[in-house]
Amino acid sequence: MSEIQKEASVAAEAVQGGAIELVDFHWERTTMFMEVSADTPFEPGDKLLFHRPREVRDDDGKKLASDLVLSESFYVGPTTWRLRPIVAYQDRAIPFGEFDAFIVRDGKKLPLMMASGCRRSGELATRRDDALLYFKTGHHYEVLTYPTDQGQARFEVLGRGPKNPRLDPKSKVVSSLKGFLRGMHGAIWTGTERTFCKHAKQKKKIVFTSDRRSEIGGNMEPLLKRMEERGITKDYKIVYDFTDKAGGRGIGRFTKLAWDLATAKIVFCDDYQLTLYRADYQPGTRIVQLWHACGAFKTVGMGRIGTLDAVSPFAESHRCYTDVVVAAEKDEPIYAEAFGIPEDRVKALGIPRHDWLLDPAWQKDKKATFAKTFPGAADKRVIVFAPTFRGAGKRSAYFDYNYLDLKALGEACRRNNWFLVLKMHPFIQQMPTIPAEYADVIVDGSAIAEINDILPSTDVLITDYSSTVYEAALLDIPTLYYVFDLNNYIATRNFYEDFESFVSGKIVYTQDELTCAIEQNDFELDRLESFKKKSFKHLDGKACDRIIDEVILGS
Repeated sequence: MSEIQKEASVAAEAVQGGAIELVDFHWERTTMFMEVSADTPFEPGDKLLFHRPREVRDDDGKKLASDLVLSESFYVGPTTWRLRPIVAYQDRAIPFGEFDAFIVRDGKKLPLMMASGCRRSGELATRRDDALLYFKTGHHYEVLTYPTDQGQARFEVLGRGPKNPRLDPKSKVVSSLKGFLRGMHGAIWTGTERTFCKHAKQKKKIVFTSDRRSEIGGNMEPLLKRMEERGITKDYKIVYDFTDKAGGRGIGRFTKLAWDLATAKIVFCDDYQLTLYRADYQPGTRIVQLWHACGAFKTVGMGRIGTLDAVSPFAESHRCYTDVVVAAEKDEPIYAEAFGIPEDRVKALGIPRHDWLLDPAWQKDKKATFAKTFPGAADKRVIVFAPTFRGAGKRSAYFDYNYLDLKALGEACRRNNWFLVLKMHPFIQQMPTIPAEYADVIVDGSAIAEINDILPSTDVLITDYSSTVYEAALLDIPTLYYVFDLNNYIATRNFYEDFESFVSGKIVYTQDELTCAIEQNDFELDRLESFKKKSFKHLDGKACDRIIDEVILGS
């Protein structure tokens, strides 16, 4: 009898004794889907348990827990189970080690046995969906699955984690003065904020903070206005802390923010913000992420597993959020994955700025502002070019202007009576040089800070991978996707769905195709309605009210 036949025989005996038979599994980014035999189905009340087959002690000699009952482990249906290892144990990644899998049902532990035909990623992980694999210089994380000699499913978690400066600032080894100062800054911030948190009391205080803007805007502004209309701000002290520059807080503002976070009841943010992740908070403090981008389009955070920009499963960034606001229920597991948090913290309440975007009076006001700012647009077809940035983030953001021939576009504007607005991502510091002879038909759109304020006046949107497409869809604006670097973007960032079948309009790869599509009104508008239906749960203009009721009045 072969080894496989022996294992199959052992597995069959175990299944007859009340075990669960695993017949297949696969990974989708950081989530594992397990399929079991219909003869040994899952039940809704089941729990997934990992058991260490041998005693393990930590560096201090303390015995580690033998049994790990996993959260973020879900019953999907009688034959399907879903597991999120990066947040499944005490809201963090499953620790390193070997674990045999059991299903806990009615107080009994049923072994999860692997059928003979089940794939064995521990022996041969040649496909990306066979295992969770994360590799970076200095640390890595792997989750492999294979059968034991008895045929039971064994999960092996391998890797090496980085030192965590938040937990132990002194452990950060620095190789340069810049690194040393950055480490000291983090240590000072952590110590200051924790001291405040230890000795201060929570107050009726709401903090609005962002490292992407110099003043309130985006999703925060309509939410604050609605709070004022409902009288919420009379009962709370409202505090603002904004900066759009790296290291933009002096010692005074630095200390004040530490105090405000330590004493706040609610904190609203709208992007990555390192100071929030190094802070401690009073029990019951709500940290609410009003993410600046709508929808689940390009991969974010830990959702980038498998790409060159993968984010570490060990990262502390984003994990402090108690609430994340999204537009649709389909976005909930995606943002939970991206931020490394439990799924019940992500809520499809709607996007605050959409309340204004759907308001005819607001649209009329923004059209008037646009007409006053750009009088040359009168009686012309307004084309807005609003791409996202390339690069790893704010400090390295760029756009390749070699793919933007403004002289040719200027000629097209003259020929077709177009008015072109260049609205570059705020991270991009270098604006293209607009030829002087076309300055009357091509303009820099940065005079109007928010892209949403321009959309009511937009006849055609040109973008690439920007989440602006969601707002454009709300206003039924024809959209062209100019993606000259699609393959490279997929390799470095990728998307949650197949790009070509997901988008809301026509895809073009060259500037000639772009110009031709606008001239011929070829926007593939049939894509737009289906895109809207799957992208928004609410279209009633009451997102701010839902957030107030859930986060503030529900606290």
